[in-house]
This record gives sequence, C-alpha cells and structure tokens, in this order.
Amino acid sequence: MMASLSIIVAFSVLLLDVSDGFQLAPRHVSTTILPSSKSSGRHHEQILVRLASKNKGSDGDKQTDETEQDENNNNFFPSFLNRLKRGVSRPSDSDEQASATTTTSTLTRMDATSNPTGQMKASSSSSGRSELSPLEKAQQLRAQADRARLEAERMDAELTLQKIARLERELAHAKAKGSDSVEALQKQMAALQGKLSGDKNNTAAPRSTTSKASTSKTVSAGDVKWKDTSKGIYTSSLPSHVEPFNQKEFDDVLAFFNETPGFFKKLMCAQLGFKYPSDGNVNATEVALRLDEIRRFDFSFSKDPRPKFTKTEIEKMEERLKANWLTSENAYVPDGRLKKAAGGNNTELALLCLEYEYYNDKYVVDEQRMASMLLEPTVINEIATLGTGMYDDLTESLLPPCTRKEDKQPTLAQAEKLVKDILPKAQFTSTAKPTAVPGGYIIKGESKAIDGDALISAIDQQIEKSSLRGKVTVCFLDDFIPILSDDMDEEILFGEKDGGILFVGGPDLVREPRKVLLSATSALGLATCWYLSLYPFLLNPTLAQRVDEQLALVEANMPADLSWLTDLSFPLFATFVGLQVLHELGHRIAATFTDIKPTFPTFVPSIITGVTSVTTSFKEPPKNLQAMFDFSIAGPLFGMIGSIVAIFLGTLLSVSADPTNFPALPLEILMQSSLGGGIIEYIMGPGVVSVPDALRGSQAVAAMTIRLHPVAVAGYISLVVNALSMLPIGSTDGGRIAMALFGRKTKLAIGSLAMFIILLLGIQGSDLLLFYYAFCLAFQKGNEIPCRNEVDTVDFSRVLVATATYFLALLALIPIQ
Repeated sequence: MMASLSIIVAFSVLLLDVSDGFQLAPRHVSTTILPSSKSSGRHHEQILVRLASKNKGSDGDKQTDETEQDENNNNFFPSFLNRLKRGVSRPSDSDEQASATTTTSTLTRMDATSNPTGQMKASSSSSGRSELSPLEKAQQLRAQADRARLEAERMDAELTLQKIARLERELAHAKAKGSDSVEALQKQMAALQGKLSGDKNNTAAPRSTTSKASTSKTVSAGDVKWKDTSKGIYTSSLPSHVEPFNQKEFDDVLAFFNETPGFFKKLMCAQLGFKYPSDGNVNATEVALRLDEIRRFDFSFSKDPRPKFTKTEIEKMEERLKANWLTSENAYVPDGRLKKAAGGNNTELALLCLEYEYYNDKYVVDEQRMASMLLEPTVINEIATLGTGMYDDLTESLLPPCTRKEDKQPTLAQAEKLVKDILPKAQFTSTAKPTAVPGGYIIKGESKAIDGDALISAIDQQIEKSSLRGKVTVCFLDDFIPILSDDMDEEILFGEKDGGILFVGGPDLVREPRKVLLSATSALGLATCWYLSLYPFLLNPTLAQRVDEQLALVEANMPADLSWLTDLSFPLFATFVGLQVLHELGHRIAATFTDIKPTFPTFVPSIITGVTSVTTSFKEPPKNLQAMFDFSIAGPLFGMIGSIVAIFLGTLLSVSADPTNFPALPLEILMQSSLGGGIIEYIMGPGVVSVPDALRGSQAVAAMTIRLHPVAVAGYISLVVNALSMLPIGSTDGGRIAMALFGRKTKLAIGSLAMFIILLLGIQGSDLLLFYYAFCLAFQKGNEIPCRNEVDTVDFSRVLVATATYFLALLALIPIQ
C-alpha cells in the first residue's frame, strides 16, 4: 500500500509544475480562452480531460511523449484542443476541404485497425501476445470509436471558430459599406458562438474572435495567467477581459472620428496602420471599428504574437504602478477597467498592463514622422483654419472688451497695408496673412529687431509717416496658439519655442472715461470713509454713552452738540484718507519714470473698510510689462509701508496717552491680520490680541474691544485694504502684477483660484472677504488692456520685489493663529 502511494505521489509531481509563487499550472493539458460564456469554458475542459484520458489509455506513453515533444519544439497549440500527433494535417483555409481530409484520414485509420485479417500492432498492455482476444478487440474498437468521435468534435469546433472569424471580416466590411446584411451576420455569429458554448438558443451579442486569438498560448478561462515551466515566462489574461461589442459606444467612437479635423484623422490612420487616401475620403467605419476594438481590449487583429513576460519584467511594472506619476517619468497609470479585472492582485495587474502596453506601443508615431505629416501644405492650411476660430475665443477671453470698439476697429485693407508697407521697414517678417479676430487683426511673423520695444518704436515711426497715422495701434503680444503659420517648424509644433504676434487694433484700446459716474463713486467712497472714522468711536462704551445722551436731547427737541465727536474722528479720517493718497502717490511717482499716463483715482466705497479699493486706469497702453509692473506695485508697496508705520506710531501713542476718548476695535477684527495684530501685541504686551484656542468664537471674545489711538486704527484698516489690492484678480494692482509676471493666460487661471479661495473664506465667516469677492465679481473680471510690448518679460530684480510685497500682503490677511 505504501509503495503504491509513493508511486501516485511521484506521478502527481511529474504532472504538476509549482511556479514561483504565481500559480500552479497543468503540464500536459493546455486549452485556450475562447470568447464565449463560462459554461463554454467548462464544456471544453471536460472534452479535453476525456480526450487526454483516452490517449493515455490507448495510444501509450510513446505517443504522449511524441505529442509533448512536437508541442515544445513547434510552440504550437491548436485553437480548441491539443493536437495529437496521429498523421492529421492542420486544416487549410477551406473549411470543407479540411473537414473532408481529416474525416477520411480518421476513417482510414479505423478501417485498418478493425480489419480482423490485418496485422495489428500490439499495445503496451498486451506486449508479447501474438493474438488479441475477442473482448480485447472489442475494447480497442470502442476506444478508437471514442477517439474518432472526439476528433470530429475537435475539428467541428475549429471549423466553427474559422467561420466566426470569416463572419467577423464580412461584418466589418458590411458595416463599412452600410449593407443591410449586418443584422443577419450578427445572428449567424451568435448562433455559432452558442454552438461552441453548448447553448443552441444563445443570442448574445457577438464578441470579437479570430483564429489568431484562438491559437494563443494561454490557460483556461478560470486561470489568471500561464507559466512555461521550462523558461519561467508568463502571459496575462487580457484576452479573457475583452469587452463585448456595444453598438451605442461604437456609434460614439464613429461620431468622434467623423467630427475630428482632417489632419487629426490622418494622424490616427498613421497610428493605427491604415493607409490615408489622397482624396481624404477615409473609411470612417473601418477606423472606428479598430478604435473600438482597442477600447475594448480586443487586440485579436494584431499580427504580432502574444507577448510573454519574465518575472523581472513583471516586478518592474509593479514598481512603475507604485510610482507617483507627478514625480516619476517612468510611472504607469493603468486603465481603471484593468484594475477591476485584476481584482486587487498586483501581479495580475502588472501582467495586464504589460500586455496592454505591448500592443499600444505599436501605435506610437515618432515625432519626426509626425512633424513631416503636419508640415504638409494641406495640413498647415487646415490647422491655420482651426487656429483662427481658437484665436477668436482666446482674444475675447484674454483681452478686455474695451479693445473691441465696433466703430474703431481697423479694416482688412489697413492690416494688409501694414503688412506690405510698414512691417518690412520695421524689421518684422510676416509669415501669415492677417487673421481677423474680435477687435482687429493678428499677424504672425518673426521680428529681427533687438527687442520688443525697438520693434514697436520702429513700427510707430513708420506709421507716423503713412496714411495709417491715428487709425491703428499695434501691440506685440505672446502668441496665444503657436500653430498659425505657413512655415511651422518642429520647435513650434512641439512647444519648444514660443513666437510673438502683432495685434492690430483701433486707435483707442483703453477704457472709456466716465467722469460723472466715477466722480459720484469717489464722493460716496469718501462718505463711507467718514462713516468708518465715526464707527470705532461708538465702540468705546464711554463715548457711546455720551452719544446716547445727545440723541436723547434731540428726541426731546432740545439742543444737542455732537461736534466733539467730529473733532475726535477727524484724525482717524485724515490719517486713513492720507494713507490712500500715499498709495496713489506711489503710482504717480512710478508713472513719471515709466511714461505711463494714469487716470484720476476713484475711491470705491465699502461699508466695512471705508473704501474697497482706490482704482486707476490708463489713458493709453503702457510701453511694456516692466512699466506696468513698476506702476502697479508702487501703490500697494507705498500704502502698506505707510500703514505699518501708522500702526507702530499709533500703538505707541495708545500706550503713552489716556485711552478714555480713543476709538476701539473688536478683538476678532484685530485677530484677522497676523502683521497688524502682531505689531499691536508686540508693543502693548503679550496676550493683548492673541487668545487661547478654547476661547476663540466664544461670546466673551466677541464682546471684547481694544482702545487704540486713531492713527493706529487708521493704519490697521489701511493695511488690510492695501493688502487686498495685491490679490491677483482682474485689473487691480495685484492682477496687473500677476499678468506682468506670468502672462495673460496663466494670470487668468491664478485669478480664478484666488476668487475661489476668497469665496471659501468669506463663507466661513469673513464678511470683509465676502464683500471683496462681490466687488471683484462685479467690477474686476478679465485682464488689463494690452501693453505695447508683452513679449519681453520683467527682470529678476522685479521678481524679488514682487515676492517681498506678496509676502507682506499675505501676512496682513492671514489671521493670527
């Protein structure tokens, strides 16, 4: 008994191969994953086991060894069952011829074996006998009949698969031609697949299957992967995750391809291996079918062999999957469906990704070939036409509406005259015809001048001598879309070099002056400043009681005197307005050095801080970005420095003088600025402004006020107002600075982010930020007017100044922690 048990164990070890922690795989049994239902897989496996058992019992060990050797040497697995080496040739392309040949061969062997008078080769079980008994002859005939039946079943399955492959080709051709036979072909495919799965009533949608897919060296449908024990090679189960054909999703792919520009269709055809017709009349259905197959993980159309991967390759892919795509160029981000198919198994996911990458890498077009395709004249014209529409949208979003005055826009004749007579003399070579955009024209080209300022100066000099004088304004801007050109090169195509464009607008690109409205706005702003100067005094309980007494006299029709409140509040009003004037003085000083002509300042009212902002506009476009930067940053910088000095001096006066008649500010307001509150606490002593976290938000803290000198109160509020003006939004000082540093497109993105943050903080309880958000939303959308030269950027010293100023603004707006 023990000896028999040892023999069984040893024989089991020979049949099983233990892999390196990946899976156990059959050694002598190999099937293919058929594109059918799960029951189909079990049905085929049952047939395989029966066939294998018959072979071992009748053909002997010699025939089994020959079969194994043939499979290992030729690396060939049939599409349905293992081929047994019995003189049967592989079926040809003709189904009927293959069937007849195989059947005849099988019947011939049966006749020869069952002939009672013929010489029969003895089996291994009856070695040494000269003649078989009648019972043994009957058993042998029965075994041969079973083999013939299984061989016929195998051939029937192969022929069915070949018919399905042929029907698939016919179906693709029918869809491409719009034939009415599509539905009939789909029904035939469904019937054949139902035959494979053992379900004659199966009407499921046909899945993509080809003879190539059916001969791939994989495992049964229930396994995850397969290992060649002699070489340590693995394959994935990607073919078993092919998604079924979905008509709606295919229609979406087809619609996407039909709506794609012609040059992109040509690129996709090159990637997919299709020949692009010279007339551009590409077979959209055929390309869409291929795109849909790739989307469904169906790579059965590939003529390349199924990929095999080593354990080292799998481990490298696992590392790529773990890497962060933001920091690692070698990181791999898998399709979400592949993650789902792997079921949480990292090794299986790596295998799926390896095979998916193996196929997709074959559709990558190298940059040199792409460049040669895109540089064809027809493609360039199409890209230029496409870029024209994109220029329209970007011009409207990047330039303010004041640049699009309908009655002052240049004409095409004026733009063409500029290109023909003016630009060549100014050392600017045009590479494209003038392109009409909202507000004027865009001219693409190359400047030979030293810099942008020199180019604009040369253009202006030539315009002054021509008939275009006073009719056009030319600005040298960064190219919105670097593709509108007749001589594109690879550097521009792949974003390695940005070009400049000339924007030709009307003679007036600035905002229209509205003197009456702006004057009324400033008057209201000064009134709210006066209100601001009164309100802090009413927070002083002593002064508030005196005011109540005077109001009681008024109600009693008795004479009242509030002149004392005016006298007390005037220093606060004067200091606050003086700090805003200092802000504007910074602008004016910078304007004298940069040749900028600003408008008169406008005080925008606010019921919280007296003024929301003090704004100015330009009477004409600034010379360049550096001039606009200097003008814009000078105001907030002067204003914040003056406010810090006022806080410092006012707090010193608060400590040394009698605070009885001082205004007061709520503690919660003083805690809203780390810079302002920090200066006050530094002078008055620790714990004056900061409170424990446990008390924050309590009624006791909300009711607390601190009496400060009017100069300190004015300085604190002015610091917050000047810091708000530094936020990179719209045409505020901060918006202009951001545009000078980052360009128009990036500044818009930064401004949108800043608006979102302000709204979020305002909703959380900051009335000041919520009010400022409403102001920006109503009056500060978009960008500033264009500078004459926006191609030359600001120097590094100005970047350092901007960094320091933004740092001060953030300290002024970040609450004390």
